[in-house]
Amino acid sequence: MKCKGISFFSLFLYTLALAIFIFAGLNLFKDFFDFTSKATPALLAKNEIEKLLEVKIKQEVPFTKVDFSFDAQEAAEVFLCADFTAWNKNPLLLEKTKNGHFKKTLFLPKGEYKYYFLVDGQAQKDESAPSVSLDSKDCPLPEISLKSVL
Repeated sequence: MKCKGISFFSLFLYTLALAIFIFAGLNLFKDFFDFTSKATPALLAKNEIEKLLEVKIKQEVPFTKVDFSFDAQEAAEVFLCADFTAWNKNPLLLEKTKNGHFKKTLFLPKGEYKYYFLVDGQAQKDESAPSVSLDSKDCPLPEISLKSVL
């Protein structure tokens, strides 16, 4: 049976080929733009914080360079948990240097920041910084570190 010179079988094959082409194109588009399926929680948190900081930079808020460092030569990974990272919800991964120190440089507005480090899953305060008591359900330590940015 023919319909205006094209058989139903040919029409079916063209429709199937078009559907496969569209499906393949959508998957390529998704894989190209969807990096979050391969991203770690630390990378996502880093990207979210960097986006927030970019917004603040656009608002021309004065920022100061702030270094966070922790000496844990035997540790595999160290995260920075702070009031500006929503504590454990968006911790920032510190980079390990050649000599075994972990370091992260941020640009923060002036103020006081409370923080602690998550060293291989264990919360530890920064012994080189002043301490402050904190009573918060989001923070696992009763006493944490305080950094003033002037």
